Amino acid sequence: MKESHLLVSLLYFFVIFLFTLPYVSSSSSSSSLKHHLCSPADASLLLQFKNHFNVDEYLSSICEDNFSTLEGLIINGGQPIKKLCWDEGSDCCKWEGVTCDASTAHVIALDLSCSNLQGSISTNSTLFQLHHLQTLNLAFNHFSSASLSHVIGGLTGLTHLNLSTTFLSGTIPSEISQLSKLVSLDLSYNFEGNNSSDLLFLHNLTKLEVFSMVGTGLSCTIPRNISAPLRYLDLSLNNIFGSIPESIFQLPKLELLILFRNWELVGSLPKLGWNCNQTLQVLDLSFTNISGELPNSISNLRSLKYFILRESSFSDFIPETIGNLTNLNVMDFEGNEFSGSVPLKISNLNQLTRLDLSNNHFEGEIQDIFSNFQQLTNLHLTGNNFYGRFPSSIVNLTQLEFLDLSENSQIGPLPSVATGLQKLQYLYLYENTLNGTIPPWVFSIPSLVYLKLEQNQFTGSLPEISCKSSLQLVDLSKNQLDGLIPDSISKLLHVEYLFLASNNFSGAIPPSVFCIPSLLNLDLSQNQFTENLPEISCKSSLISVDLSNNQLDGFIPHSISNLLHATVLNFASNNFSGEVATGIFLSIKDLAVLNFQSNHLQGPLDIAICNLTALEFLILKNNKLNGTIPQCLGEHHNLSVLDLGMNNFNWIFPTMFGKGNSLTTIALNGNQLRGPIPRSLVNCSQLEALDLGNNKLEDTFPKWFENLLELQVLVLGSNRLYGPITSFNSTIWFPSLQILDLSCNSFTGVLPKYFFSGFKGMVNVIHESQQEASYLEIQTSGLWSYDISITLMMKGYEIQLEKVLTILATIDLSSNKLEGEIPMLIGNLNALILLNLSHNYLNGSIPHQIGNLTLLESLDISWNQLVGKIPEQITQLTFLEVLNLSQNHLIGHIPRSNQFNTFGNDSYGGNLNLCGFPLSRECNDNNRSSNEHQQHVDELEDKFMSGFTWKAVVIGFCCGMVFGIFMENLMSRTGKPKWLFVTFYGNKIRKIVPRRRRNA
Repeated sequence: MKESHLLVSLLYFFVIFLFTLPYVSSSSSSSSLKHHLCSPADASLLLQFKNHFNVDEYLSSICEDNFSTLEGLIINGGQPIKKLCWDEGSDCCKWEGVTCDASTAHVIALDLSCSNLQGSISTNSTLFQLHHLQTLNLAFNHFSSASLSHVIGGLTGLTHLNLSTTFLSGTIPSEISQLSKLVSLDLSYNFEGNNSSDLLFLHNLTKLEVFSMVGTGLSCTIPRNISAPLRYLDLSLNNIFGSIPESIFQLPKLELLILFRNWELVGSLPKLGWNCNQTLQVLDLSFTNISGELPNSISNLRSLKYFILRESSFSDFIPETIGNLTNLNVMDFEGNEFSGSVPLKISNLNQLTRLDLSNNHFEGEIQDIFSNFQQLTNLHLTGNNFYGRFPSSIVNLTQLEFLDLSENSQIGPLPSVATGLQKLQYLYLYENTLNGTIPPWVFSIPSLVYLKLEQNQFTGSLPEISCKSSLQLVDLSKNQLDGLIPDSISKLLHVEYLFLASNNFSGAIPPSVFCIPSLLNLDLSQNQFTENLPEISCKSSLISVDLSNNQLDGFIPHSISNLLHATVLNFASNNFSGEVATGIFLSIKDLAVLNFQSNHLQGPLDIAICNLTALEFLILKNNKLNGTIPQCLGEHHNLSVLDLGMNNFNWIFPTMFGKGNSLTTIALNGNQLRGPIPRSLVNCSQLEALDLGNNKLEDTFPKWFENLLELQVLVLGSNRLYGPITSFNSTIWFPSLQILDLSCNSFTGVLPKYFFSGFKGMVNVIHESQQEASYLEIQTSGLWSYDISITLMMKGYEIQLEKVLTILATIDLSSNKLEGEIPMLIGNLNALILLNLSHNYLNGSIPHQIGNLTLLESLDISWNQLVGKIPEQITQLTFLEVLNLSQNHLIGHIPRSNQFNTFGNDSYGGNLNLCGFPLSRECNDNNRSSNEHQQHVDELEDKFMSGFTWKAVVIGFCCGMVFGIFMENLMSRTGKPKWLFVTFYGNKIRKIVPRRRRNA
């Protein structure tokens, strides 16, 4: 979090300042104390070096900005810009940034940091001829991505070298190891993308105390043996890999060790040998892959002040010996795999200002041990498995600014009284099971800015707000609060976000809530508010208003026009009635979302709706609107979602959709639309979802849809479409399509062989078990999103999907008049979850390629004329929940494996020649359907037919005709023998069962 980064930044800066102060002091000795003119040779070398560069004023921001690691180590920042006004005739020892030796007048220190220098340092640069240099600081300039010259090794007198943020590239020259007197080396923020350098030169830098290579992009390993008397070692923000060497923890003078954000750095902390235990103050191993447990010997680090292991791979328990680190100011273990309970000895750490154990696997009760943490400003325990009651001693912490116990299993009420927390700014207790009423002190903390108590079990009414508050965000949604919202809610003068959704609030909405001066986002959805929407008596500042899923009724009040700045108005699922009075919205110039779905609005839709030029989402489905859909909506340049489904519209203009429109979703399903499908839909090049189902459209298959390359959902079911489903002209069609519904029409003919080959969106989709659930949705301006919803026949039921998973791939061609075989290419659509080809005239065998649809959950090919055996490959469909092969002409045994053992008789009914479980008809020698038996039958038929000459045919025909006439006459008179009667006439008298159809 930003505030935690800032805190750590300030702490690091203070410590580093103490370490580097002696070096800064020595390098900045005033040249005014020098009484000797500088060496003419040195002056000439300096001028030549300076004149080699351009001065670029645009580089000043490099020094004006704070440069820091992501966790807050401030390297430099806010320094004044140097102007190098060097006068050739003056004493160079008095020049800006130049320091001379008092006795020899040689230049010994050069500080040109933040001088706006731009250019490159070549190998023959005069800089390398200043052999008496002891301190060289060129930080925060721009050396044109040049590499650091190996000649740097000639400046053997250097004790301090700072090249931070000079945009060097290439590799670090090994000649740096010749600088044997170096005490401080800073190469940070350079060498980006370097993947070949190593740190072997550290072995020879026997006097090095300060070493920083923050963010160089260096890819290397850390040397196993480091002998330098390092005090400050920062290798953060690199690509260091391999194991962390134990020798680092044996450096006797080490005070800061920062290895932050080296993801491939592995290893564990040593159990013994912490020789630096008297000096180490900062240990930051965050964002690495260092793992294992914290050893008990960690208690030897008695000087440690900052212990940061954020987002690493540490696990197991925190040892009780952690309580010996009594100098700790910051303990940040967020995002590891620690488990068990928090050790009680942690209460000894009375100097803590920040404790972060969030997002681990801690469990058990949070012990009430916080009375000793009187310096604590940040407490983060979110995202664990803590249970039990809220620890009451927390509310007495007078310095606490940030409290986060969210996403645990805390139970019980909050303390009724809180004497501390007067500095608290953030209170996060969401996603627990806290109950009882919300105590009044929660709204009385003067400094509180963010209050998040959502997803708990708080009950009762809101407390009266007795004083002016600093709150900017209040989220109490998804609780069990009830009663009226008090008028004192208007005392939240600074609140910008007020979320009270998903509770049991009732009665009227207080008008004052719309007039809170700073309120931008109001969510009162999913409550039990009744009566009319109150009059809005002020010019409101609200940007988003969500009153959906209540019981508000009456007409839409004209005062809604006072919501001058609104971009989102969501009044869905209420009882509003009357016509859509478009005029009252015209004053809301920035209105992007207008949602009145599932109300009782009626009458035609006024074309003035198109004057809302910022409108992106128009959602009026499930009302009683009628007449013609205004043509201007298809020419609206900003409109993205047009959802007018489930109304009584009866006409749509064929030329409605103009070129250049932004429509991504068109839902006109469940109306009374007649005529052909509008050809102007080809202009909707951004269209992702089209639902024209359940209308009375009459047309042939719209193969001209092939140009809609972004289309993911196409629903044309339950219309009056006819003719063959023809092939497309191009080789690529519907590459993004995931849902296709052409059911309950009158399509005829054979499915084209390559019809399914273009549906690339149904191939190789990651299954839901391998990814987080996400839904097909359309975003608008970050404030609101629209979930694409459709009605599908799923697993034998018609289901309204309010949200559609991005992995859902379905094909429904049922209840048409399709003929021919099922194309084998359907087996390539291995992301299909639902396939329905039922109630057609399909023939041939079931293609074994259906066994490739390994994600299939529902397969319905019933009521066709399919023949042959059930392919054994279908048993590979281990996700299959619904199978319907009934009312075909399938033969042989039913495969038994995986899901096939769970399907009942209904899955196979009407196939008289099927046998085996679950049917009562057993497979025996007379009806077994193995390959061996079928092959034997075929051989007998071949032998029999080979001897079947024309003479035998004539003799057999004459004899058979005489015998047949006799037997027919006998059976027609007597009806006996019954078995023979059934044999001859049984198929002709079988009851004809009509096919199921949905609304046509």
